[in-house]
Amino acid sequence: MRQNRFVGAAVALDPRTGGVIAMVSNPGYDPNKFATSISVADWNRLNTSAAHPLINRAVDAMYPPGSTFKPIVAAAGLQTGVMTPHSTVYCPGSYYLGRARFGDWETHGAVNFDSAIAQSCDVFFYTCGRKIGPDKIAEYAKDFGFAEKTGIDLPSEDTGSIPSPAWKAQHFRRSPPDLRKWYGGDTLHMSIGQGDVLTTPLQLARATAALANGG
Repeated sequence: MRQNRFVGAAVALDPRTGGVIAMVSNPGYDPNKFATSISVADWNRLNTSAAHPLINRAVDAMYPPGSTFKPIVAAAGLQTGVMTPHSTVYCPGSYYLGRARFGDWETHGAVNFDSAIAQSCDVFFYTCGRKIGPDKIAEYAKDFGFAEKTGIDLPSEDTGSIPSPAWKAQHFRRSPPDLRKWYGGDTLHMSIGQGDVLTTPLQLARATAALANGG
């Protein structure tokens, strides 16, 4: 069936209270099979499936948040004074760091704070992310609850990861020095929710609720 091709999760929260309204992980399984004693055949089918239906992807799977992370970077920019609601950047469709080209998904032209978020302009956030710096982005991301468990009363909740120069040096401590070093490109990837930025769907929903309810 077509629905079985979808792998992922969805979470809906009440931004006023943080209460979970709905949580879905797909592919799923029939919990009634566990009500008494699951058969060996059914257990093997679930346990060996390449789709891993036993994983609750809403809390126990990590994904790069991508552009949904940009409002967090925007908040860090406003709080640190690096940007204002009137900040503007010209987007030619790509950003150069030395000779390395970092593309945008579209040429947006002149964008301001609001239109950069509305149009998801990568160049705007590349520019602001470099000014903010990875440590400050990491600091404010953690203020939004990333890289920590939400404390929901479900088993196997993951923490995700928010990178920084210190995090990378520790995380890759057994790797060659070049892999432990933080580069400008790491900051650019981080600024658009890519690279080593990993979140659970529940963490992302909680952070979005904080934006929706004014903090």
